[in-house]
Amino acid sequence: ESATSRQLFRSHRGRALRPAAPRSAPFATDRSTYALWVICASLQLPARVALLTMEPEVIRVVVVDDHALHRDGTRQILEAHPDLQVVGDADSGEIALAVVNQLHPDVVLMDIRLPGINGIEVTRQLTRDHPDVRVLMVSAYDEDEYVRGALEAGAAGYLRKTAPGKELVQAVRAV
Repeated sequence: ESATSRQLFRSHRGRALRPAAPRSAPFATDRSTYALWVICASLQLPARVALLTMEPEVIRVVVVDDHALHRDGTRQILEAHPDLQVVGDADSGEIALAVVNQLHPDVVLMDIRLPGINGIEVTRQLTRDHPDVRVLMVSAYDEDEYVRGALEAGAAGYLRKTAPGKELVQAVRAV
């Protein structure tokens, strides 16, 4: 018996006991999750690595739009899905930069027309300073110059505001 496997089980009056589920995993009650946790423990991997493989990864989203109604509606659409979490929002380009610097989201939904710095310039700065953050432009405008400008600035995609909620969710997951 290896030292690692001895660490997995505590002895109590000669009986082998299974280790308690890690505190970082309150949902670790079913057998498959527990078995995976034990395997990771035997390989000396952090419990969170094992548990992330059992649950869908949450995509952290920031919504940037100068219209509160659009920000709130987008939040409601996205948060109806357990794998999507809106962690912040902004109503201007300057605030968007500060929010992304503070929250480090996975995806930013960016409007083109914003007070102050426009969405294309914010996208350019975000993709330069945060290459791991994906920007999805969401705009009422579909003129070629806006689409081209957004993609050249580093946007991962472009979606019209008239798109149904289902397409928004698919686009966030895809980028």
